[in-house]
Amino acid sequence: MQNAHNLVTKDGFKALEDELEERLQKKEELLKMIEELRALGDTSESEGLTLAQETYQSNEKSIADLRRTISKAEVTENQSTNGKVAVGSKVTVKSEENGQEVFSIVGGAESNPLEMKISASSPLGAALINKKSGEKVTVKLPRKVVEYEIVNVE
Repeated sequence: MQNAHNLVTKDGFKALEDELEERLQKKEELLKMIEELRALGDTSESEGLTLAQETYQSNEKSIADLRRTISKAEVTENQSTNGKVAVGSKVTVKSEENGQEVFSIVGGAESNPLEMKISASSPLGAALINKKSGEKVTVKLPRKVVEYEIVNVE
């Protein structure tokens, strides 16, 4: 399997590109704001200027991180073959603790548990990879062990 940390779905790659574009636009806005604040005169104690510069630096770091992630990204379609779980799969699982849940298996760059997108390298994602409907997996979490049954793989 390819490095799950570098894998992204087509939608995930598009989201990274969109975020980069937004950050680049924000950079231009921040530069203009900094220039305007400097033009006002005494900048030695300007809280607005300091805040704008800090925001600019944070934005620059995000731009660099996004560019690095995009440059290393391996765009993948659903790699599922023969009904097995792979990056790009949508997997329905059930457990006694959580009932039935549906997760999308994604690369590390686009994982977002709040949106039910889990990385293939997460404990649950790694346990599900290459499994089929009807199989059970046991996931060791920090405070407990949970058994999941795979209900469906799309």
